[in-house]
Order: sequence, then C-alpha cells, then structure tokens
Amino acid sequence: MSDVDLLVYCETNAASDILKMLSEIAADLPVVHRLSGQHDSCSVYEKVILEDWSSYELHVVEPSTRMRLAPPYLEVLNHGDYLASRTDDQKPIGRSTAKPLSSGESGLVWELFNCIKWLRRGEVGFTTHYLQALGNELALRALAGEA
Repeated sequence: MSDVDLLVYCETNAASDILKMLSEIAADLPVVHRLSGQHDSCSVYEKVILEDWSSYELHVVEPSTRMRLAPPYLEVLNHGDYLASRTDDQKPIGRSTAKPLSSGESGLVWELFNCIKWLRRGEVGFTTHYLQALGNELALRALAGEA
C-alpha cells in the first residue's frame, strides 16, 4: 500500500480545468473508488483508490483558498518561489488532524481505506481512536437525521 498526494497551486478560475487534465492522465488505471469534492468554492480535489490498493490524491488550490503547505513535502515546480508564501512550518498536518466524515458520507469508503493503511503500518492505537470518533460522528448524524 502506497500513495501519492499532489498539491497544485494555480491561478484564479483554473482549478477545475487542471483537475480534469490531471484526472485524464490516470484515466486508464484500474480504479476501485473515486472521491471528488471541493475544499471551498474555488479549489477542488480527487482521491482515488486503485485495484492494487495504492492510492493518490490530487488537490488543486486557487489563490483565494486558505490552504497552507507544511513540511515535509517534495517541491516539483516552484515558479517565482511561490511556495514560500504558502508554507507554514507550524501548521499541524497528517493523520493527527484528520476529522471523521470531513467529506460527508460520500467519503466513508476513503476513511475506511485510510484506517486499513494505518493498521497495515502498525498504528493500531490511532486507528482504534479514529474508528471510535468516526462511529461517534455517524451516530450523531443519524440522531440529527442526516444519515
């Protein structure tokens, strides 16, 4: 199980077109699950699980979106040192900041896939805690009539 996360900062009104172009590059891969969504009204993402249990995430972010980048990351292109204006060394990232059902129920398959990845890495304690939080969130939504 491995994955790749690609974050692209782009010009205003370009996010959807860029995501479409990036998605077409991988169009022939054997997809098990695809989750598409928006970070906000301007910036978009796609998360894909492949048949071999690898995955990738594409995030395309426009200037108006308040999404910061935190180390570690691999810089591929950085025109005009743009990443310096978007980097925040103090911002916590990663699984410790993951919020259950952040993509709603349509993201449930992706959430369970992440749990499988964490378990395979030996992160049983964190996965157990996350699954409990996920169950609590599902219960709250069911009580609120959202499920």
